[in-house]
Amino acid sequence: MLVNKKVFFRHGAILTKEMLNVVYDYPRDFLCLKYDKYSDGIISGLDFKILHEDNSLVLTKGIVKYKNELYFLLEDVNLTKFFSQQNLEISRKSRYLQLKMEVKDNKENVQEKLLMLVVLDNAFDERNIPLCRFRWNGSEIKIPKINYSDETIFYDFIDNQSYLNVIDTPYAYLKEATYHSMLFKAIGEYLNNKKNKTILDYIILIQIQNNIVLSMETIKSYILFSGKEKAVVDNCNRKDLFKLFVDCIINNQNETVNKNYEIKKNESKEEIEYGGML
Repeated sequence: MLVNKKVFFRHGAILTKEMLNVVYDYPRDFLCLKYDKYSDGIISGLDFKILHEDNSLVLTKGIVKYKNELYFLLEDVNLTKFFSQQNLEISRKSRYLQLKMEVKDNKENVQEKLLMLVVLDNAFDERNIPLCRFRWNGSEIKIPKINYSDETIFYDFIDNQSYLNVIDTPYAYLKEATYHSMLFKAIGEYLNNKKNKTILDYIILIQIQNNIVLSMETIKSYILFSGKEKAVVDNCNRKDLFKLFVDCIINNQNETVNKNYEIKKNESKEEIEYGGML
């Protein structure tokens, strides 16, 4: 049975327990049902941007799914100020920004769970949600950009440790977390300016324009259609898979595809059901 309940607040009426429950349950249930099949990771927001006034790095407000629960960052966070308050030593060594869960004692029958920003010195803790890898020089952190004059166009996003790195940041998606929206924004920019686009390029560009990010299945399909062997794709870690993906985008200059690759019908059907495109 499907249900639709509405609450009518009439002047002078007494709020009942059922009315309050409906007001509480509807937005919570809506979001839980909408993202029920999504992996843990960023649902929306949590982008990185630079303030032009003082070159501060800011983490924007957004929503994160963690252990099947939703957490809300309601205001932007100035990370430059946050790092300064942590008294981080200036170093060329990479540090790791994560979200770590903390549970506060119940107050007035309200349980409060928090995802706190924490900085680690050695590596990401697998129990937490990775946000970025960075170097701290005491004042600023650089956001990577496409380097059109370099042979390795996406080098600053992947291997250049002088820049903010979000390769390991999980962005929630069906079945499996994908990459941060910053990476797809860069790919979209490159494809938009790329000359002699292939059919596959147009498909990827439209997908990014419509959905902001791509599923991992779509990324792997593109690589396979580009002629790479399935064994190579299956053995890639997260960083190497992204590097292989952008290499295919850069080097695809013709319409040749891997004819030996077929999409499984059940995978294709599920992608279409949720508005995706292979």
